[in-house]
Amino acid sequence: MPYYQIENWDENYETPESKGYKTLHWVAIKNSFDGTLFKRLIKQPEPARVFAIAVLMAEIASRSPKGYRGKLIKSDLSTGYTPEDMADKTGIPLDDFLFAIPILIKIKWISFIDAPKKLKEIA
Repeated sequence: MPYYQIENWDENYETPESKGYKTLHWVAIKNSFDGTLFKRLIKQPEPARVFAIAVLMAEIASRSPKGYRGKLIKSDLSTGYTPEDMADKTGIPLDDFLFAIPILIKIKWISFIDAPKKLKEIA
């Protein structure tokens, strides 16, 4: 099952508090603007548009089941979210996801995992 994942999820988005929850209804986002990823992002075309999609993807990934947070997968672990799914879920135009995702992959904010099996089978 192919899916997107947020790179370095545990280091960048998990907190001691979040690790205690089975389900998250929020995501911790650092408010630092001097990190390597942020510097890479602001050098890209339309950085605000790309950053908005990165935050939305982090919000979606935070809702994945515990143990799978950071992976953009559906709660039943059957499939990964496609750009179309993310647009439908958030109400943000598909074009914004299609524009931002290749940039986020290029700067290593996210990655695309082409897993051959369903996550249920891997776990």
